[in-house]
Amino acid sequence: RSSFKVAGQVIERTQSADVFEKLCEEFGLVYYIDVLGRHSVKLLDYSATPCTTLGMSDFKDPLGSIVVSQTPREAVINSIRVYYDKNRWTDEYKKVAYCNKDGASGSIAAGYVTRCSDSYDELGEREQLYEVFCDWVNDEATAELVLQWYLDWNYCQRHIVECEAFMDHYGLEMGDCVELDLPLLLPASMTAASRFMVISKTLSELGTVSLTLLEVKAPV
Repeated sequence: RSSFKVAGQVIERTQSADVFEKLCEEFGLVYYIDVLGRHSVKLLDYSATPCTTLGMSDFKDPLGSIVVSQTPREAVINSIRVYYDKNRWTDEYKKVAYCNKDGASGSIAAGYVTRCSDSYDELGEREQLYEVFCDWVNDEATAELVLQWYLDWNYCQRHIVECEAFMDHYGLEMGDCVELDLPLLLPASMTAASRFMVISKTLSELGTVSLTLLEVKAPV
């Protein structure tokens, strides 16, 4: 993430894995071990490239093996606060960026306020607040980028697609981008406006690749 600025220090003994996990959480990264046993990091990003297109001929028994569900309503975020510029000695955060249906701090785009407002209405006028505590963000611009990323990913329910693909697609990894061309199974509005990201991959007993794909909405 070239626009994100990372700064901080570790002042007491801690596990490096804990530090790495916190960095991934704050900056929208996924950590995984690939098929070759390599430790890898990938951006969770709508504009990820290349993007693989999967159609009916890529799945074993598409009518029987593709299952579509949604992320839970409880996971939707329509109000968010990002705390940053941490004092390492007191463990207090000096600043906060926010966005909700009533407005936003700093230079956060108006489109994010609209997303919060629409989400609030869709949930029956219920606010669902999420708070992010950033240990590695000190400047306002990066805090706003973190906030916008969280809203892009969580302002609404998203589709989850579970499927059995042929072994040709075993090379797909966590975080890879997928577009679905399944006009007989999925609504056109869903396949045309959304991309999907691989969030799980296993080799099934049927000699196929079991994939779980998560819908990714375009940013404001």
